Amino acid sequence: MSEPAPTNEATQPAPEASSPVEGQEKGPSKNELKKRAKEAEKAKKAAERAAKEAEQAAARAAAEVDYAQQNYGKLPLNQSQERTGRPRAQISTFNGSKDGEEVLLRARVHTSRAQGNKMVFFSLRQRQHTVQALLVVNPESVSKQMAKWAAGIPLESIILVEGVVKRSPEEIKSATVKDAEVHINKIHLISEVEVRLPFNLEDADKAQDDEREVPTVAFDTRLNNRVLDLRTQTSQSIFTLQSAVTDLFRESLASKGFIEIHSPKLQAAATESGASVFKVDYFKGSAFLAQSPQLAKQMAIGADFERVYEIGPVFRAENSFTHRHLTEFTGLDLEMTIEEHYHEVVDVLDDMLLHIFNGLKSKFSADIEAVRRVYPSTEFTWLAKTLRLHWKDAIALLRENKVEVDDFEDFNTETEKLLGRLVKDKYNTDYYILDKFPTAIRPFYTMPSAEDPRYSNSYDFFMRGEEILSGAQRVHDAKKLEERMVEVGIDPKSMQAYLDGFKIGIAPHGGGGIGAFVNIPIDVLKEVPHIASYLHPKDILMLARASKTVRKILMQRSAIHMWRSAERNIELLPPCPPFRINEAQYAALMFTNECSRCGVSVMRGMDEYLGVRLCNACRKTSLIDCSNVSPEVQRYVPMSTCKSTQLMFLHSINSLLFSVIKKGSVYALQEDVERVERGITQFSQCGSRSAYKRWKTVNKYEYNLWMKHVSSLLRYMVHAERCREDEIESRKQARRDEVVSRLQHHGWKLRDTYMISAQRNQAWRALVDVDKPLTDQAWERLYPKLHILLKRNRENWLVIGKDYRHCIRSMAESEFSNFVAGEQVYLLFPSYRELRAFHVFKDLLETDRPVDAMVAKFNKCKQLMNNAIAKWRANFERQLVLKVKSGRRKEKFDAFEHGVELIEDTTSISTKLTDSSYQHVSAKNSVLLRADTIFRFKNSHWVAHYPTSFVHMADYLHKQLEDQAEGGSILVEHDELHSMFEYHEVGARVARALLAALGCPDAAYIEMNAPGMAYICGRCHYPLPHTWGMIIEHYVLEYNQWKSHSLQNSQCQGIVYNNVHCLEPSYGAKPLVRLMGSKEFNESKIRLCSPADVVECNHCVRLKLDYVFRGSRKYVALHLRDV
Repeated sequence: MSEPAPTNEATQPAPEASSPVEGQEKGPSKNELKKRAKEAEKAKKAAERAAKEAEQAAARAAAEVDYAQQNYGKLPLNQSQERTGRPRAQISTFNGSKDGEEVLLRARVHTSRAQGNKMVFFSLRQRQHTVQALLVVNPESVSKQMAKWAAGIPLESIILVEGVVKRSPEEIKSATVKDAEVHINKIHLISEVEVRLPFNLEDADKAQDDEREVPTVAFDTRLNNRVLDLRTQTSQSIFTLQSAVTDLFRESLASKGFIEIHSPKLQAAATESGASVFKVDYFKGSAFLAQSPQLAKQMAIGADFERVYEIGPVFRAENSFTHRHLTEFTGLDLEMTIEEHYHEVVDVLDDMLLHIFNGLKSKFSADIEAVRRVYPSTEFTWLAKTLRLHWKDAIALLRENKVEVDDFEDFNTETEKLLGRLVKDKYNTDYYILDKFPTAIRPFYTMPSAEDPRYSNSYDFFMRGEEILSGAQRVHDAKKLEERMVEVGIDPKSMQAYLDGFKIGIAPHGGGGIGAFVNIPIDVLKEVPHIASYLHPKDILMLARASKTVRKILMQRSAIHMWRSAERNIELLPPCPPFRINEAQYAALMFTNECSRCGVSVMRGMDEYLGVRLCNACRKTSLIDCSNVSPEVQRYVPMSTCKSTQLMFLHSINSLLFSVIKKGSVYALQEDVERVERGITQFSQCGSRSAYKRWKTVNKYEYNLWMKHVSSLLRYMVHAERCREDEIESRKQARRDEVVSRLQHHGWKLRDTYMISAQRNQAWRALVDVDKPLTDQAWERLYPKLHILLKRNRENWLVIGKDYRHCIRSMAESEFSNFVAGEQVYLLFPSYRELRAFHVFKDLLETDRPVDAMVAKFNKCKQLMNNAIAKWRANFERQLVLKVKSGRRKEKFDAFEHGVELIEDTTSISTKLTDSSYQHVSAKNSVLLRADTIFRFKNSHWVAHYPTSFVHMADYLHKQLEDQAEGGSILVEHDELHSMFEYHEVGARVARALLAALGCPDAAYIEMNAPGMAYICGRCHYPLPHTWGMIIEHYVLEYNQWKSHSLQNSQCQGIVYNNVHCLEPSYGAKPLVRLMGSKEFNESKIRLCSPADVVECNHCVRLKLDYVFRGSRKYVALHLRDV
């Protein structure tokens, strides 16, 4: 069988891969393949980005998980659910020795301050004790959410804290615990403050530098918020001290066998005088609040209690304007029987007080110091054995100091204080006892003295001149007691029960009462006369308006010292004048904005001359134009423009004088005009000229006194305005500091807050320099506005920084000069423009690098810079050498050999160069350093040497051309400097002659210049000293003068002008130059003749020479002979 024939498809050749198959679509193009590859790459990157974002989201979610939510939060309202019995720690026990101890404490948030979002500082307070606490974010117990929540706890809230006590590395000044702090692990809120606090406790507890200083928190604000005020450390310490006084009082008396009693406070009759007791309704009758427990104590003694004491309230109907006149206080009273002498009672009282003093000092010194920090005072002192003064001794001591007092009259408050100061000065004690008071000034139950009935067995205890305890031996006989009652106006029948106790027999006894002694730590120990010492006049004014009762008390004449004491608290405020207005009106005038007539609030300031502040309506009815007032009335009436007053201050030696320039119409108070007119009319009609004269004298005196007060008032107003401005500026500065602090916390630098643009600076000041405190809410509104200003300002600072770095790089010229020249060689240096032409310098100066990088680059390129400068200097010296050769060829001086060594030690005056200086001397420039190589500035005889003179001349020319330039400075290039100098043939010839005369023809300039002013011309009549350059200039000048005079004398016959300074050695017997000897130099024998002895040469004058010789007759004669 034959094989089947192949089909057409099998016999046809296979198509190429690249050729499309017939009937099918073409494959993707190259562009499409590239596009697909890009899309795949994008999808891959998108997937990677999504995975990364998911990873970051997971990390954020993990970070947002509050792992410490069990460690903080608000506790339930009713916490009485379980009782763990875990003790609470007391801050007062904390110290560095408890380092590492875990504690649980309940405290108030005294202050708090967040430091970023990971740290919060607290000051926790328990009563008067405070401790610093720190909450820091950590991965175990404190999360960021916990720190944020804790930072928002309001001040004064009560919290429960669990933490660890840590020793502080440095003293903590803001807390009472100085050497330890608490690191918080758990914090829970017990009681949250829900309202805004009326004042900050730190402000209320702020120390006063002076007891007259006005407190930061107003007195009425503290009284209106007494609960909050009592939380201050000072208040807590005061109450602690008061409690300590009563405890020590009980402790001392209990050790001596005393029994505490409690007497009734409602009594049927007024005790003692009855003049200062409260009368109250008692059912159908009347009763009285006990003024003291005196009668009850005596009845207890009659009941054989022997020794009793009481701590209880005392009521007295007296005006409470000092700590010695209180309507209610806690009294400390005691009574005891007497065995032999009433001084037994005095001894017990003295021991009790000393026990209290010593106890307070030893156990409560920290509380006393806490009070003193707010109310500074001197240390209270007492003697080991208490000083006891007889009444007669006190009278004698007062009279020795020129104080007139009666023998049997009681001392007033001022006299008692004066006596306290005298006792302090004489005996150095603040605590003493005054014995044997006059009988007439003591209560009816006081026992008269057995030696002299005019005096009594009574005594007072004083602290710093203030009575703090009063007592006496009591009358224990019923008949004598009844007689004494009748003498002082007390009905014996009203105290029959009291008298009956004495009729059944009572032992001799005595005692004492300590009035308001619990106030001693703040009042007596502090030497403060009364509470008005702390008040502002406005505070007393507000108290007077609080109620009718308080107003009645403060408006009485007896309260005037309160107003005056408050006035003295205000610096430079003149006291209230004794007429025209009272203290309350004066306070309202100075410290309120109320109309002096109707009391409405007005914006107008007060009129210092009239002493009023008037609203528009009252001005129309109260003022009168002085143009309608007679001149006679105007002499006694204060007047004012009531519009504007301009103060001009004139400084004198002792005071500040005031000159008042008034503008507009002059006005006066209508009531003043009417008063004066009535007085003039009344006294003019009465016909008594003497009475009229007295009236005018009195009114003129009052007018002058008022104007003197006005002058003081104006001085105070200026001072008050300055203080107000200073206070405003202080608050603004505090706000500025707070703004800067918060900005730095946000990452801004202090430099960014210094606004460059005047417009931005104005906007910055409008936002920051505001007299308002910076609260968190205000900061949230302020920061976005500041951010815009700061961002633009930072961009400007970056530009300025770039320019500054460029300026620093430009200062490299001086750095290079110091590096190359040093201190021992002074060489010519390229100018600034020439310097910048060098590639290495151009790179340093124009490339913007930080200063540190520029310095590093500078140090790296030192050798390259040195080579460039050396190359430039060699080129400059080569041009100068050409000038020298050309000049010497001109004068046919070919004896000089170019390579001869110049530096030779030929004379004793030669100065050797240092080793480092020889590196700048070569065979090519050695000719420039010779002493006989002289240059000069064109058209000048000025002698120049290389390199010193060239450097000085370049600096001089730069300065001169800069001053003359218009529209910019001109810098002289050193290439241009060559054309300004030329070789000085005459000077070189003089230098060679002088060098030959000195025996050192090949010396260098530095050798010849070293001796300084030691060269003396041998041809001159005056032996004046010269330097090397000056002696050459001298010979050149003399040579030029000789030539000039020879030409002038060519027409004059019979006169020959000799060249005394001829350089030929054979001319004359005198040498060209000589060196000044050391002896001649030290003794300074060169003297010039006085102006009176100077004469001039007549031949020089007659010949009209340019130079006329002048000198003494001796030297003129020599001149005529030689010249």
